[in-house]
Amino acid sequence: MKNVILIATFLLLIIACGKEETTQEVKFAITGTSVTEVKFNYKSSIQTINTPFDGTWDTTIVANIGETISLDSKATGGALKGQVFINGTLVTEEIDADTDGDGKTQIKVNWTTVK
Repeated sequence: MKNVILIATFLLLIIACGKEETTQEVKFAITGTSVTEVKFNYKSSIQTINTPFDGTWDTTIVANIGETISLDSKATGGALKGQVFINGTLVTEEIDADTDGDGKTQIKVNWTTVK
């Protein structure tokens, strides 16, 4: 009987260790001057942050694998950069360097979390 309990416990530990992750840590980052708008879509809900600001703003969320997330930002002070990190690794980046010189920049980044 002890052997059956020992084997069952061992198998349970193996199954628990092999469990697949179903979520990922997602970090949004915006860097720019005179950033006037930041919106990100998370769990089908648009989130906004207080603007204007200069420098870098970021936030970290936990998203389900297979979930699409997006970031939309605007600035009036030149170059604007938007980045998405998954579990600490940069997965996508968009830069609007204001090449037309009108002083207005916008970035839109979409990403679907995958294993």
